[in-house]
Amino acid sequence: MRPLGEFIGKRSSLNEPAPLDDKTVFFIFQKIIREEYGMRGAAELKPVIYTDGILSIGSNNPLYSSELLIRREVIRERMNSALGQDVIRELRLTRYTP
Repeated sequence: MRPLGEFIGKRSSLNEPAPLDDKTVFFIFQKIIREEYGMRGAAELKPVIYTDGILSIGSNNPLYSSELLIRREVIRERMNSALGQDVIRELRLTRYTP
């Protein structure tokens, strides 16, 4: 019989943060955008992809695109604070077509 530890897998440290998935990042982004810009802002700014600390955000509305570019550092800091770790390095704006 094999020990249970072989099936579970081991992390190198108990204090090491778990890997962050894109769904969690998308949820936090949408929550913060809803707080900042309301439901309309959440409808206009959609997270597209998250890789290597870079969150790409899609928008078809130039008003919300400009607002995001102006406030992206504030939003990035709020996201990192909500996630409890400094993982979001950059917010990038991309053209979004649903």
